[in-house]
Amino acid sequence: MSTTYDVGTQGGKWEIAIAVPVQNPKFRIPRVWNSTLAADRAAGSAILTFPAAAGVDTDIRCRFIPGNTLVVGPSTDSAYLGATEEVIIYTVDSGTQITPQYVTKFAYKSGDPISGYGEGIGDGWNFSSSIHTTNGNNRVRELEINTSPWAWGAEDDWYAQRWRAATLTPDVADVYQNIPKFRVTKEGVDATVKWRQGIWWKITPGASSTASLTSLITVTDGAGATTTHSLAIVSATGTASTSWRNVVEDDWALGRTGTLQLKYYVGNDSGATTPIAQIYHPFLEFELPWGGGTGYYQIPDYPDWGSVECERRGAMKSAILANNTLELTSGDGWQERNKKWQISAEFSNISQAVWNMLRRYENFQDRGFSLNLHCYIDDIPWSLTGHMTLFDLGKKGAFLSQHNFGFLFEEA
Repeated sequence: MSTTYDVGTQGGKWEIAIAVPVQNPKFRIPRVWNSTLAADRAAGSAILTFPAAAGVDTDIRCRFIPGNTLVVGPSTDSAYLGATEEVIIYTVDSGTQITPQYVTKFAYKSGDPISGYGEGIGDGWNFSSSIHTTNGNNRVRELEINTSPWAWGAEDDWYAQRWRAATLTPDVADVYQNIPKFRVTKEGVDATVKWRQGIWWKITPGASSTASLTSLITVTDGAGATTTHSLAIVSATGTASTSWRNVVEDDWALGRTGTLQLKYYVGNDSGATTPIAQIYHPFLEFELPWGGGTGYYQIPDYPDWGSVECERRGAMKSAILANNTLELTSGDGWQERNKKWQISAEFSNISQAVWNMLRRYENFQDRGFSLNLHCYIDDIPWSLTGHMTLFDLGKKGAFLSQHNFGFLFEEA
């Protein structure tokens, strides 16, 4: 029997689980968009057109907004062979045409490549074919200001995937991600492994319409058989759900292993106003096969008083140039310049059973899995995905049955 709840306040006991590798959960990394020119363009052209194609993935209204940059070329025009240039979008005129801020410098032939980072959907995610494109409301890289307490994730700024259903009712539109096949259970006990999922969400159904937001997880095994799990996140009327909220569901089982699809869909159940949904930082995880049946393992003891240290670490490198200026570079690349969290603590007088369970999770890392940590500390994101390291500091007590150890978790 699954249970659904909102994340509580800070100070809860720490929880560990095996992480399902959700790609780009914070939607910081945009997807590269590649296309070609639909017609020859002379030097000094004021518009650029693209071939019409089926599906929303190629509709540039789902991709770009004014101010985005595209790279045109290399040119195959004989007078400008190999030339490339950057153009800044001034307007998105239709699903197949843009107007650049400045006219092009070079000439191009039909079929010459054009590419850029879009703003419509995060890398690793996809839109359904029914996604609504009117007024360019499919946006991922929207700035959301951190105005709430710890559960927001302690981000100075963050992006949310935004999309909408059509005005026709009923209508459903979704965003989804396919996660490659991986084995999550030991032989013969697939149905006993419990899972947990969580999501930050917001939905604007409109003044008189009813909208719903649903999570659907589907696993397809090697024989093509599927198992699904559905969670009704919200069904709201009017403006009841316009504030950011979170929801967590634990203690449920899929019963199979295979390729997994994580999908969120918004439904326009009634009314003419199109509902707009936003999601941020989803996580999906499961416990070890011999766990407690909740989808995660809760460490029953708190860290030692005063031993917890939280540090945001970046990949910035500095160099003093010949002109005595300081140059900073990021190894993360321009797409994701955020820092990563490192959490350390010490635990004392911990039972052998707790130590053994944590070592099992650590051993799963050696098999190629990542872990999720939920530490419920003010200013720390509600779920960290990364790597855990345990440092045995010795045994105490009768029969040496109690452990002292150091704990280190590094966000990936």
